[in-house]
Amino acid sequence: MQHGRGIALNSFSAVSDETRRTILDLLIKKPLTVGQINRHFSSLTQPGISKHLAVLRKARLVKVSVSAQNRVYSLDKEGFLELEKWISKYQEFWKSNLDSLVKYLDRNSKSERKVIQK
Repeated sequence: MQHGRGIALNSFSAVSDETRRTILDLLIKKPLTVGQINRHFSSLTQPGISKHLAVLRKARLVKVSVSAQNRVYSLDKEGFLELEKWISKYQEFWKSNLDSLVKYLDRNSKSERKVIQK
């Protein structure tokens, strides 16, 4: 489990940066080269984008393939599956707690209606 936890923490660290989140948003539409990604960032150099991509690769959120002389980046579903697996534990926690809250509020609102009707 430690291995998966490390991946999830790397993923969270990777997506904590706004530039990297924007890169992921671009790659969800289609695979892109570094140059194509760089066109969306007027204030960053291509080496700067490459550093962000390296962080995303280490977190297994993007993968790279070679096409002719270009390195093409795309989303890596494996990294997102690991992240989702980690998050899913907390989704169940919130679901059960929110269900309890709804039941509590329903009971109290029925009690209040009875008091108002008297």
